[in-house]
Amino acid sequence: MREKKIVLTSIIGIIGNIFLVIIKAFIGFFTKSIAVISDAINNLSDALSSLITIIGTKLAGKKATKKHPMGYGRIEYITTSVIAFIVLYAGITVLIDSIKAIIDPTEANYGTIELILLGVGVIVKVLLGLFFRKRGKNLSSSSLIASGNDALFDSIISLSTIIAAIVYLTTNVSLEAYLGIIISAFIIKSGIEMLIETINFLIGVRVEKTISDQIKEEALKHDDVLGVYDLFIHNYGPDHYYASFHLEVPGDYNVTQFDELTRNLQSSIYEKYKIIVTAIGLYALDLNDPETADIYHQFKNKIDQYEYVLSMHGFNYQKATKTIIFDLVVSFECPKIRDYYNQIQEDLNQEFKDYKVIIVRDIDITD
Repeated sequence: MREKKIVLTSIIGIIGNIFLVIIKAFIGFFTKSIAVISDAINNLSDALSSLITIIGTKLAGKKATKKHPMGYGRIEYITTSVIAFIVLYAGITVLIDSIKAIIDPTEANYGTIELILLGVGVIVKVLLGLFFRKRGKNLSSSSLIASGNDALFDSIISLSTIIAAIVYLTTNVSLEAYLGIIISAFIIKSGIEMLIETINFLIGVRVEKTISDQIKEEALKHDDVLGVYDLFIHNYGPDHYYASFHLEVPGDYNVTQFDELTRNLQSSIYEKYKIIVTAIGLYALDLNDPETADIYHQFKNKIDQYEYVLSMHGFNYQKATKTIIFDLVVSFECPKIRDYYNQIQEDLNQEFKDYKVIIVRDIDITD
């Protein structure tokens, strides 16, 4: 269903943009306006973008295979990057043509019909932009959202072309070529921003706080869950999320209870948020034992003194060997994280000489 809606939206975009290309190419040819011709080129790139979105969506919707067990969802990010390159190419083309027009200017010749058609173009672009952006947000499609934002921006470009035409008709001052340069700058900026956003998705970005909060809140609804840690969420395309995390539970929690808890959580998280939980680990915190509780609070008070420490969890005290193991999360704001961990390790070794202290260096991966 998602794939069909994206394809239908993109087809509407292609039809709309081709309509605008024909109108603006016609106007640009008869008025000799570099700004209008530039706008037509921009609309043509938008039509190509919609075509690439369709191709990308079709490929991304392919069933998972043995070679690609997580599916092909990330292809949508690749197609968005292709769209970004097309937008960049269009912007550079407009820039070159505008510079040529400044060096070798030609007079534009507007009429009432041309201005009316340009006004129609603005209205069409605004409607397309709002439609694309709304569909993109509803369908979690970065390609549609990018196309929608681009269309709304194009409407401003088209409006500025009309203003330039009116200025020329009333004052005989031609702003065509200079407007073309301004248009090209914004097109290039839009292409760069689209490309950066797509590259970030391909590299891997911090998951939205709302998603991590949803999982944690669902887990903490259970009275026996003391904390949720090490939450890893992997994105394999829009709406394709896989998660794993650790739960901290009381020390007397048995395997049967934990098995029941994990199964219920996996089911409820998928049912509510369509996130597949691949694994749930266990931290057992036994604060009913006086000795363990005393040592835990000593360590907790000490760790709380460090500015960049975000979390201490997974605390485990092994009485037989007097070994203490726990996970430590240090903020990315720390200037030298490795040195910071080493300093904490040395401080704890000095203060708790009777124990073997092992710090598991964790990552500040989700909020």
